[in-house]
This record gives sequence, C-alpha cells and structure tokens, in this order.
Amino acid sequence: MDKVLKLIKIFFKSGNSLTVATKKKTNYWLIPLLVISFLPICIQIGLGAYTMTQQLQSLGIHNIVLYSGLMAGAFMIFFFGLFYVLGVFYFSKDIEFILTLPLQAWQILSAKFATVVVYEYLVMLVIFAPFLIGYGLAVNGGLLYIFYSVVIFLVMPIIPLSLASLPILIIMRFTGFAKSRDMFKYFTGVFALLLGVGVSIFAQKFTVDYMNKNAVLGLIESSRLSIIKIGDMIPGVKFAVSALTDYQKVQGFLNLLLFLGCVVLLYLVFMLFGKAFYFNGVIGINESSAKREKMNVEALDKKMSKKSIFHSYVLKEIRLLFRTPIYFLNCILSNFLIPVFMVIPFVIQEESMSLLSDIGNAAAEYGGVVIAAIFAFVLFVAATNAVTSTSISREGSNLFIMKYLPMPIEKQIWYKIMSGVWISGIAIVLIFALLAFLKVPLSILICSLIVSVNGILFSSMTGIIADLLNPKLVWDNEQAAVKQNMNVLINLLIAVVAGVIAVVPTVFFNFSIVVATMYLIIVFAIINYFLYQYISNRSAALIMGME
Repeated sequence: MDKVLKLIKIFFKSGNSLTVATKKKTNYWLIPLLVISFLPICIQIGLGAYTMTQQLQSLGIHNIVLYSGLMAGAFMIFFFGLFYVLGVFYFSKDIEFILTLPLQAWQILSAKFATVVVYEYLVMLVIFAPFLIGYGLAVNGGLLYIFYSVVIFLVMPIIPLSLASLPILIIMRFTGFAKSRDMFKYFTGVFALLLGVGVSIFAQKFTVDYMNKNAVLGLIESSRLSIIKIGDMIPGVKFAVSALTDYQKVQGFLNLLLFLGCVVLLYLVFMLFGKAFYFNGVIGINESSAKREKMNVEALDKKMSKKSIFHSYVLKEIRLLFRTPIYFLNCILSNFLIPVFMVIPFVIQEESMSLLSDIGNAAAEYGGVVIAAIFAFVLFVAATNAVTSTSISREGSNLFIMKYLPMPIEKQIWYKIMSGVWISGIAIVLIFALLAFLKVPLSILICSLIVSVNGILFSSMTGIIADLLNPKLVWDNEQAAVKQNMNVLINLLIAVVAGVIAVVPTVFFNFSIVVATMYLIIVFAIINYFLYQYISNRSAALIMGME
C-alpha cells in the first residue's frame, strides 16, 4: 500500500492542473476562480432541488430528487471517465517508465484510479453536491444526514468510474484496433459525444411529452417509477437513496453499509479485471501503426509545393488539431456541436417550426439587441473551441522549437491566432446559416457578421494572452494540455465579461441597428488594438522566458 500512496503523490505532482507552478512557489489563486465560475449553476441546481423536494414531499415521492442527482452525477462521471481512463491508464507519457518498476498491475491501476477520482470530484461538486444540499435543506436534515451525504459524495465516483474502466480494459486487451491508438481515441471520443447528444435529444423529447400530458399526477407517478427503474440499474444507487431518505432510522444505516459494500465489490471486480488484462493491454501501447508508402521522385514532387510562411504555419497548426484525437474532439468537434444542439429543438418539436415567423418578427423589432446578443454568442463560441487558449500549452516540452525557428516569435504567435480565427470562422458561418433558417432579417445578419469579425479576433487574442501568461507546459498526455487547462475557463470568463459590455448598454439605451453596429465596431476595435499591441510587444519576451 505504501507504493500506491507514493505513486499517487508522484502522479499529482506531475499532473495537478488546479495550481500554477513557478520556480519559487505554487499559486492557488485558480481554485477560488474555479469556485466563483461554477457557483451560479450550483446555486440554480440547489434551488431547483430544494423547490422540487418541497413540492413532492407532500406526495411522499421526494426521493426522486436524490435519484435524479445521483443519476446525473453518475452519467457525467461515466461520460468524462471514458476520456480520463483511456488517457491516464494507457496513453500517458509515464507508462513506459512505470512499467519498468517492480509494481503489480493493481498498484499502478489503484494509483491512477485515485488521481482520476479526485478530478471527478469537481464534477460531483457542480452536479451532485447541490442536489444533496437542496434536498437536505428542504427536509431539515441534521448532522447524521450531513455525515451520510459526505460519505456517499466521497465514495460515489468509484461506481461510474469502475463501470467506465471495465470495457476499456477488455477492449484494450483483446482488440488489435486499440493498437492504432489515434483511431481508437477518435472512436471512443466520438462515441461518447454521440451518447451525450442522444441523451440530450431524449431528455428534450421527454420534456415535450411531459408538457403535453393532461394527467399531471399520473405523469409524476409514471416518471418517478421510470427514474427509479433507471437509477436501480446503477449499482448502489438504490441503497444510497434509501440511506439518505431514512437517515434517522436503523434501516438507513444498513442501506449505507449495503451501498459501501456495492462500491467495494465493484472496485474489486475492476481490480480483478485489471490484474488479468492491464499489462497485456498496455505493453507496447506507444507503438502506433503507420501506413508506409513508397514514393518515386515524380510522386514526391507532386506532394511538395512551395507555399508562403503564413500558409505553411497556419496549415501546420490546423493539421495538428485534426491529426491529434484529443485536440480534434475538444478544439474542433466541440465547436461544431453548438449548431447541432441549436437545431435539436426544431427537429424533435414540430411546434417549433411554427415559431420561425415569430422569431423573425421579434428580431426585426429589437434589431440592435439581437445584434448585440449574436455578438456575445460569437464571443462565447470563439472562446469555447480552446484553439488559441491552449496553443502555447500544446507545445509542451517542444516549446524550444519556437525559439529556434528562423522566424520571429511574434509572427508565430499571430499565425497561431489565425488558426483559431479560421476554426471559429467556420463554426460561425454554420451558426449564421441557422439564423437565416430562423428567418432573422438579412440586414441584421449582415451587421452581425461584420461585428462578429471583431468578436472572433477578440476571443482569439485574449485566449493566447491567457496561455502566454499561464502556459501548462508540463503534461504527460495531450488530454491534460486541453481538458485540464484552466486557460480555457479564463478565456470563457473574459468572453462573458465582454458579452456583458456588448449587451447591457445596447439593452439599456435601446440602440438601433445602426447605432448597435457602430458601438460594437468602435469599442471592440479599440480593445483589439490594445490587445494587438500587447501581443506584438510582449509575446517574444514571454516565450523566451519559458523553460
């Protein structure tokens, strides 16, 4: 067990993304920033759980709130767990070194599993903890309820993570497909995203059906039975809910013990599978397959062509984003999912099609506000793709190459910004096509498109400034460079502030289309000029100071 604890300590030192490591000290200012960022959504979930518990308590079916919270937390952990387990267990850079040590499979898996569990606590804090707090306040839960809640909160992530790990262990052991590591990452990532889209469609469809029912009490009962039936399919959830609802009784304590027993049993099953399959699946994992092609001089000449430095560098950045599965899923594919989620309501709800003319009329009446709202949305989309806010971090240990290329560092930084602008631009075109489908007037679309150029440049520049000031250069797998990079969140917060600057004055003074367009162009052109000057004057010094 001592070896496991030492491994856990090493893994956290090499991969903790919640702090900023410097030569002299470690700054923990990102932790309160993270708390402040997610506090509004936590409050909304908690208030919803509190209100729902009070409304259902008279009917005696308030345990549905706990079922909903546990199911939501378990699903999110399972969803993210597929990425984390694959990256941490198999594709981290420390694998080859760890395998040479006198360690057993269960020791390596236990240490890596612990690091993944700790990161998943962040998901639990946002999703599950508000349910526990809201329910507890509604039922006036005492100290015993708090104790049970803390125990269940700390132990619960083990269940969905174990369930996510089992199929990964089997697939990596018995399929040659896993040896093609990039293709396997694409497959698992796309599968998880499709699963998320499918759940979203089902949830929205279920909500529509819910609103169309007349027998409210009958619907609540049938919904309760459906949620409980689904929840009981997740090992231990039934006992956890019973423990929290009957926390004042002996039966509640017994259910807590049964829940802990389920967790221990599932973890032991995971360890048995790991002992049997892990080493055989992980050995040689870094030996990626490659297609070899013989080329003669003529074929080589056709492949080679002279291009400008700008074209070559931007193309290199974009190819890297498409070629690396983790970068593709987080920086490219996620950008195009936003239009998909915007279309879903019109696909599953026939009534929504009749609202298109109403949307167009409303947009024409409040043209200035609509332009400002579209501009704020563009800011959000451009910040979401994480292309520029991770562009320096993605260099990792290869950052020194930027210093030795026969090209000014300032130009390299601007070419990275242009790659982010290009990716954001494609997503924005799709969103504007959807807005045209929604019958937004052409004049508003044209004005919005003009001001959106400022928005894309703004988010792209603030993203790379955040990464220049706080790069995450030490990581053991590509996933840590993008998914555990706080610069993405920082850039999103900046985009939100900029969106407020764009929308609030427009709404308060009721700007017309022309005034709103000029306001957004002038204000953000000035801001972008200062950002441009900062990048041009400071980027080289910041890069040269990095090690």
